[in-house]
Amino acid sequence: MGSLPTPEGFKINANLQPFLLNDSYAVDLTLVSESPNISIDIPQLQHFKPSSLLPSNIQASLGQTLSIYGEVDPSEDCDTLAEKLAIALVAGTNLNPVQSQQGELFGSLLFEYQALDPGEPDNPAKQCHILIVMNNSQVATARLAAEAYDWLLNLLCSYHKILYIYQLARQRYREARTIYSNLENKIQKFNSLISENQTQLSGLKSLMGEIPKKSFDYTRCLQDLQTHHTTITTNITNYTTCLEKIQTIDGGNSPQSWQDFIKKDCKKWQEQIQTDINYLTPGQELFGQLVDTIRGIVETEQTERDRSLENTIQILGIGFGGGAIASGVFTTHIDKINLPLVQKHPLYASLTLSIIATVVFIALGWLITKRK
Repeated sequence: MGSLPTPEGFKINANLQPFLLNDSYAVDLTLVSESPNISIDIPQLQHFKPSSLLPSNIQASLGQTLSIYGEVDPSEDCDTLAEKLAIALVAGTNLNPVQSQQGELFGSLLFEYQALDPGEPDNPAKQCHILIVMNNSQVATARLAAEAYDWLLNLLCSYHKILYIYQLARQRYREARTIYSNLENKIQKFNSLISENQTQLSGLKSLMGEIPKKSFDYTRCLQDLQTHHTTITTNITNYTTCLEKIQTIDGGNSPQSWQDFIKKDCKKWQEQIQTDINYLTPGQELFGQLVDTIRGIVETEQTERDRSLENTIQILGIGFGGGAIASGVFTTHIDKINLPLVQKHPLYASLTLSIIATVVFIALGWLITKRK
């Protein structure tokens, strides 16, 4: 609790309360004039420093809601006043408040605005949700709102979580689609490699080294989507429970826009995430099949090449071994060979005979390995 002085002499009482709502932190900052008899107009609203409460300063990761409650004369043009208040709240920023819904809350008029950042319209941390409640019929709105305080706080928390989770889900889906496009390129490269006359073993090994990392990233995206689907379902249930409690306090009434949010928007987003999961799941199997196929081809190709090398070594071993034996025999008995050419050039003759013997043994080795 505390109070803030203003240039016009009146003070603003401030009450700051932190909360831990399940797995999320929330803060409620309530600012009221020190006396309920003080009239606050548009210029005086700046004494409450609304610019300090905007997303650029608060940086709430799940989003934020600014709410104004005021009691006005029955003759007041509430629509025009609500628009002026919404504009005044975000004055001096790039936020553009747009009225999204209008209804009633605890007997008073409710004007709902969304102020989006033009640069990041889908980022909840950059958005400002504005609720303006106008009591122009002297109903007990303030008392009922105090009674429903906890439910209102939890409802707004669930509301922002749903928006935030859906935004994360769309982001993960886009990342998964990018990875899947990369997989399609890998498949084309794979088809190109195996269609060549001689399979490029090094290319296949390189491909097999790249795909598991992409497969892991893809699986993480899919798992995150499944988690987001569970989380958004949980928060839809929490929102529905809070709304039902508020309706009980409000005599069975609640803003129609809040009911539509559950019945239309949330249902659509929930189904969209499930559709994304169903669409991406076959890709996970395709990653595994591609890795298994490449591994099988690489192992087969490597085995064939190892066998071919082994056969070559055997053939050369037989050839050079037999040639060496023959060369020794020829050298030992070269003087006993009674041929004019041998007698005239014994060294050359011995070398020639050894080469011939080696070639014969190589051919013999080739026939043996071929039969095997």
